[in-house]
Amino acid sequence: MREIGARELIVTSIKEFKFKSTKEIEPLSEPIGQPRAVRALSLGLKSKTRGFNIFVAGAPGTGRTSIVKLFVEEAAKNKEPPCDWCYVYNFKEKDAPVAIDLPRGKAKEFARDIERFVRACMRDIPKEFLSEVYRKHFNQIVEHYAERREQVLRKVQRLAKNKGFTIVKGPAGWMAVPIRDGKPLDTDQFRKLPKDEQERIRELGEYIREELEYAMDKIRINDLEEKEAVENLDRALIRNYVRGFIKILKNKYKNYKKIVEFLEGCEEDITHFAEKFK
Repeated sequence: MREIGARELIVTSIKEFKFKSTKEIEPLSEPIGQPRAVRALSLGLKSKTRGFNIFVAGAPGTGRTSIVKLFVEEAAKNKEPPCDWCYVYNFKEKDAPVAIDLPRGKAKEFARDIERFVRACMRDIPKEFLSEVYRKHFNQIVEHYAERREQVLRKVQRLAKNKGFTIVKGPAGWMAVPIRDGKPLDTDQFRKLPKDEQERIRELGEYIREELEYAMDKIRINDLEEKEAVENLDRALIRNYVRGFIKILKNKYKNYKKIVEFLEGCEEDITHFAEKFK
């Protein structure tokens, strides 16, 4: 294509036109002056071989997009509508979404079902965590492990008391402190004691500190077990809630293996996000 000058224009009398308005003229079916482009597009769109593409190049304003759209729309009129494609999260390999092909219109339906499922979870699961049934089981767990914690502390406190010490909680945690006349022995009082008494207190203090450290280890294990018990309770609550929804969706999409696998992944994965619902 090239720009033409004014002298190259052909002037025609409007009396020769057989229409009153350009609205009466049928639009052109092909672009003007690009026969090679037309042939290339026609050939490419007729090809059924996989792995080939059509590369369209040209200066801005030459109608590349409109021409391609025109030909593609025309070619699509004689073909079966394509299937839907949707991408879902891959629970096994998070950086590789799973592509699922579905019959035309089914992907939107599936997306709406998942959106309804998510909205229901966000609306109802927080209410489940506030229910009397959940609070009852939660309190039972907390009370059980609190009693175990107290038993460990009472045991080490009795040991310390029998040895003339008391267990106190300071900025650095629990520690054993010698007592005299029912009161903690301060540094000045300790220094005034006979050397053999100081040594005896040091030896007893070391022994009690070892027992205290052992008790703290047991308490730390107890706390981890308590946390795990609460997490198991939370996961059970969420799993019991979502199981019904997932079962309905799995039955609806039972003929689509990848969707069923995705739903199973959702059922397991959502149980690990209890804090999001509290």
